Amino acid sequence: MKISLIIPCYNESKRLPIFLDSIKSLVEKYPIELIIVDDGSSTKDFELLSQRITPCLSNKIQLKHYEVNKGKGGAIQYGIENSNGDYIGFVDADGAIPPYEVENFIQYIQKNQQDDMIISSRIRILGKTVSRSLKRHLSGRVFITILNLLFSIPVYDSQSGLKIFKREKFNLIKDRISDFRWLWDTQVLILFHKSNFKIIEIPIDWSDIPGSKVNLIRDSVLMFVRLLKFKRIAG
Repeated sequence: MKISLIIPCYNESKRLPIFLDSIKSLVEKYPIELIIVDDGSSTKDFELLSQRITPCLSNKIQLKHYEVNKGKGGAIQYGIENSNGDYIGFVDADGAIPPYEVENFIQYIQKNQQDDMIISSRIRILGKTVSRSLKRHLSGRVFITILNLLFSIPVYDSQSGLKIFKREKFNLIKDRISDFRWLWDTQVLILFHKSNFKIIEIPIDWSDIPGSKVNLIRDSVLMFVRLLKFKRIAG
């Protein structure tokens, strides 16, 4: 049972090397591969990123790159197409999710292979610590409320940056994905739910890391419009 974990990144030469250094030891402890996909970053940033992480690269930690920016979903999809794990998923490059939480997910999957998708959740229960701005929290709550109203998905947090799922289940729904930017993983979640696949939500520690490229107001509006469009497509 192998896990392929994709790390999509765009102009992340500062944050990604720090995060990679903190999780690279996982490939020696578990049957996983890390596939970093640079999503058409600037030439300068990609060269700097490559220079900084090359010492970490191996047959279990790969760096892939293409020239034209496709969006976060496109990068994850590209990584999946170049992976071979029985489980596939992604973790954000910014380091907001601590390495021990990634390890907890791996250990959970090893013991609970009946679950089809495991998603992280930024919720302050079971002693978990979540550190983010009020603006970001409220934006997230508005989005998940709309998502629940449109698709009746019983999850608290659809946008946290760690999701892992079975490749065999993903293959059944992948052709129905229409958005390859920020809404990609939300569509995967919706399609898993509509297919009655088993989804488990696990609370995690999470800390906002400076340097986010997300414009909360603009991107929230865009995601809402895309949700409505996907609602019409998916039914």
